[in-house]
Amino acid sequence: MGVTIKELLQLDIMKDFSVIAGKSALERIVCGTGILDFELSEELSSYRARAAEWGRKYFQSNIAFDKDSLVLSSLLFTKGDSALLYEAVEKLIELDVSCLAYKPVIFEELPGEVIRLAEKNNFCIIRFGGGEWFEDVILAVVSQIKADDRGRKVELLIKRILGGSLTPEQILRDLEFINPAYSDYLFAANITLGKKDKKDGRTLKGKPAQSLAERQLSQKLSAKCSLCRYEDSLFFLISGETDSRQRYTAVLEDALYELGIQLLDYTAGFGTIHPAEELDRALTEAHYARMAAEIEACGQMEYENMGLYRMIFANRDPQGLHQYMAEYFAPIYQHKDNNSAELFRTAVSYVQAKGDLSLTAQALCCHKNTIRYRIAKLQEKLCGREHSRDFFTELSLAVKIYLAETYTEGKWL
Repeated sequence: MGVTIKELLQLDIMKDFSVIAGKSALERIVCGTGILDFELSEELSSYRARAAEWGRKYFQSNIAFDKDSLVLSSLLFTKGDSALLYEAVEKLIELDVSCLAYKPVIFEELPGEVIRLAEKNNFCIIRFGGGEWFEDVILAVVSQIKADDRGRKVELLIKRILGGSLTPEQILRDLEFINPAYSDYLFAANITLGKKDKKDGRTLKGKPAQSLAERQLSQKLSAKCSLCRYEDSLFFLISGETDSRQRYTAVLEDALYELGIQLLDYTAGFGTIHPAEELDRALTEAHYARMAAEIEACGQMEYENMGLYRMIFANRDPQGLHQYMAEYFAPIYQHKDNNSAELFRTAVSYVQAKGDLSLTAQALCCHKNTIRYRIAKLQEKLCGREHSRDFFTELSLAVKIYLAETYTEGKWL
């Protein structure tokens, strides 16, 4: 595991760093860091041994640089000799380190041949912004790597929990890993961190879930609320000693405020309150509610108000639902032509508009009479001569099964 150079450059302590060479390598992973400020006349192994000893003494970890490391240096070992600097960069490239970050002490600007060497080998070199201390940079980088590693583990746990393959004992162990201070009850909210388009309600890119999940809430909040990244969304898992929804809503509002998130700008799903041992239910309900909110382009959704989606999402895998949908729409698609595709788009928009002809016409940029004609054709094709009294209910169920089946996590944009 590790973080990219690009992500490290977003740290506060590295905000004034600048990329001197190898911009195409900013997605390179960094798994460790170390300081290079010794003579390179001998092999680097002796330096790495000393650096490792220093790292264990001051940081309780081996921070010696090696493959995929961020190497920090003031370039003192070169004594201003461009040839020694060129040789050092060659050795770092040979060691397959991720990046060199140097202080502009000996070299304010790097020699052209060094820049060309780095560019040729897709090797990233960045320059310190000012008076940043090596130790502070190392601590920030190591902390970021650890936070990212934990975040990935939590995301994997959530994926397994949503998959429904864990035992109650495993679920409780997972809960303790996510928040060791959990209480009797749990409430979950799932938010897609992409702002909604005001015209059609679809989700646009917004704040990255990873960076927000790694944020530290205040001590008062962090004991009650855990932030968990999942795909392009963020789970808020709130623990408490009561089943009063008001208490959990207040904690969620405080957490959103600390993170700078205006809930009305994002798509969110909310579950119901569960005993702690039902972590899987709490997460699943919030997840399904958020998915339904995205599909319906309605901004926010309570699990209790999901309607048919509660049944559909709970039975996404069984063949029966798919067969019902496929057979229901078969009369439209027996002739795969533009008219069939047009009728199907109309059916989807009509259901999403809750049967409102005006809103459907607006969504499809058509006249209301055109929509009325298409709905009549849909009834004729799907119900035959005897129109079903439950036409809209049946159409709605088939459309929602289709939307649920075609929903792809993180790509419903």
